[in-house]
Amino acid sequence: MNRLLKVFVLILLSQLPLMAQKQYKIDSLKAILKTDIHDTTRFTVLQNISRHTTFINGDTSAHYARLGLALARKLNDDLKAARMLTFEGIAHWVNSDFDLAIDRFKQAEYIFDSLGDLNGISSINTNLGIIYDNQGKYQLALDHYFKSIKYRDPAYDSVFDWIAHKVNVGAVYNSMGLTQEALDAFMTAIDLAENNPELIDKATKSYVNVANIHLDLGQLDSAKIYIDKVMAAGERQESPTTMADGYELMGTLLTKKKNYLAAIESYKKAESEALKLGSKTELAIIYQGYSQAYYGLGDSTNDRKSILTGLEYANKKIAISEELGLAEDLPTGYKAKSEILEWLGDHKNALLFYQEYDVLSDSLFGEAQSNQVAEMKEKFESEQKQRQIEVQNAKLARQEIELSKQAILRNALIGGLVMLVVIIGLVYRNQRIKNKKNQEIAEKNKAIEESLHEKESLLKEIHHRVKNNLQVISSLLNMQSRGTDSPEMLEVIQEGQSRVKAMSLIHQKLYQTDNLSEIDFQDYISQLIDQLATLYKKKELKVENQVEAREIMLDIDTAIPLGLILNELISNAYKYAFSSERKGLIQIDLKRLDDGQLQLNVSDNGDGLPEDFDLEATKSLGLKLVNILTKQLNGELSYESKNGSRFKIIFNEIKMSA
Repeated sequence: MNRLLKVFVLILLSQLPLMAQKQYKIDSLKAILKTDIHDTTRFTVLQNISRHTTFINGDTSAHYARLGLALARKLNDDLKAARMLTFEGIAHWVNSDFDLAIDRFKQAEYIFDSLGDLNGISSINTNLGIIYDNQGKYQLALDHYFKSIKYRDPAYDSVFDWIAHKVNVGAVYNSMGLTQEALDAFMTAIDLAENNPELIDKATKSYVNVANIHLDLGQLDSAKIYIDKVMAAGERQESPTTMADGYELMGTLLTKKKNYLAAIESYKKAESEALKLGSKTELAIIYQGYSQAYYGLGDSTNDRKSILTGLEYANKKIAISEELGLAEDLPTGYKAKSEILEWLGDHKNALLFYQEYDVLSDSLFGEAQSNQVAEMKEKFESEQKQRQIEVQNAKLARQEIELSKQAILRNALIGGLVMLVVIIGLVYRNQRIKNKKNQEIAEKNKAIEESLHEKESLLKEIHHRVKNNLQVISSLLNMQSRGTDSPEMLEVIQEGQSRVKAMSLIHQKLYQTDNLSEIDFQDYISQLIDQLATLYKKKELKVENQVEAREIMLDIDTAIPLGLILNELISNAYKYAFSSERKGLIQIDLKRLDDGQLQLNVSDNGDGLPEDFDLEATKSLGLKLVNILTKQLNGELSYESKNGSRFKIIFNEIKMSA
């Protein structure tokens, strides 16, 4: 079965220019980067270079995406950062670096989720579905595809989104053997595209997929109709990708019609187009076609050379599929190699590769497949029996020569065997006792592990639900803020939101990691300060943040009050420390002292505290909260105002949750 095509949903990448136009545009954009331009304009240029190079050179696209990501973070623009993470993820997918692609997509999804960007979440889940489909994880792929539709913002819903969804779900259905469901999905996508003239080119992937299904079903006339549509689309679009698909499909059709020489010529044209793209996944499909065509040619003409050429291409196809981790493509390669080895008389390896095909295809053998395996097993077992007979005859000849010698030793051997049986019996008895004890220990360990896993799952669910509940509270506060025009009330609500988010972030860190009891505070502080910077930072003010809390892991009972203290001190610095236009600096240092205590320093280079400042007499709710939480940690709080302000807290770690 030919691998079906899917549709990636790229933010701002729904339409790509022609190849010649694209290269001209890329060169022009690179020239702009060398000029003195504003950071916002520079970001747009980097984004467009990454976008236009996505399917030309994945490494180049990823490089410019990373540059754009760094600039987005410098601009403190989370939406821009999420978009560049998406572009980088797609570039890694093009290079078949699936683990890196999944990582970048999940980072982008986290940001889109924090921004409430439904379309962003939807697009990311579509892309994750495609990667899991490539890896043969079909249930995961479907989960993400349907999650994508669930999160699609109705206000921005488009025909293209539904075309993409139908193409992708259809591909998974086909891989799962649900042919009719797959065909229905593809035909729906074609109808949507053909009824919208501006989207006619979006029907191309569905043409390819429907042609593939008809080829698999042996409906060659129907397949030819859609192959012609693919070729027409490729010429209209001047697209090497589409032309490669068209020639590959034509090669498959000609192979099934037993016109093997014409099929090979068609595959050569497909290979030429695929080499322009540098696409190994496309080459793997073409090599599969070569293998079948040469095998058919050799079988029909009894030409061993053609058969061996077919084997060479089958090996190439398998090598690429294994290199790229394309689990869904491996079974066809193993099956083709099995057929060729069977023709060459290597029944043992033919059976092995057919069994590999059977395991990977994850489906029950049909009657024809069962007969084929039975036939290969019969041939292999026949050869094995013949070799066993020959070996046995040789043994009998040697036994006849040595028979007289064995008679003398027989009595001694019998005595030795009796002793050996006794020893073996004792060893066996001891081993059974030992095995029984080991089994009991293993069962107890398994029960303990299962209980621990269940508790860990429950604890993760609790942290997840607490985080969600805190998010609801934050959303309620946000809704409440829309109903008031009072600046004082808005500030109070905003402060409440930041405190809720500080606690929510702690629970989020707990359920997202394997360690359910402790939090990495270097990571937590970095995310908290980014969150507060977005909330409070003034546009005209540049503030640098320095965080040092490496190898500090804290229990939740310490993390929550300490997180609230950090929230208040960092918020105060952003709101009140910097009144001039000079570059601001906020430094946070958390370290463990020799006596086991912890010391937190929060300082800034701002205007400093008022001369009459008294922490005990302050009316600020935030600083009162800092004082109360410090006492909760059995800590001591001190402060000074020199070249800015500096708060120091020395406290003990508390662990009540244990």
